[in-house]
Amino acid sequence: AELRQSHAGLAEGPLTTYLSKVSDSDDAKAGLALAYHAQDKFEDAINMAEEVLSSDPTWSFSPHAPGINYLDLALILADSYYETAEFSQSLTVVQQYFDSNFVVDPDTPEGRKQLADKLENLYTG
Repeated sequence: AELRQSHAGLAEGPLTTYLSKVSDSDDAKAGLALAYHAQDKFEDAINMAEEVLSSDPTWSFSPHAPGINYLDLALILADSYYETAEFSQSLTVVQQYFDSNFVVDPDTPEGRKQLADKLENLYTG
């Protein structure tokens, strides 16, 4: 995890510089969302992911890496909300992007555990 955070930190600087010059780059914002999430900067990850998903709900990192797309951003958004104890927001993202039939009570310890398990399952496939 420390290595992941270190590499994400290396990406943050160039992406921030690029974004300061080209403020409407969804690719740079998505890259920053991923980098912030990897560094446990969850509020920043939320802000960047929300900007991209609002700007382009079907965003993908094409042609560079089309396998990285809006679902990756939605997953880090849901996880970042969970990590900041915004459990209802996390659940809303899971329902909106991954499983509209997933229903738990995020105000209970059991519901939060089920939500955490769902997020883990989404990560591991």
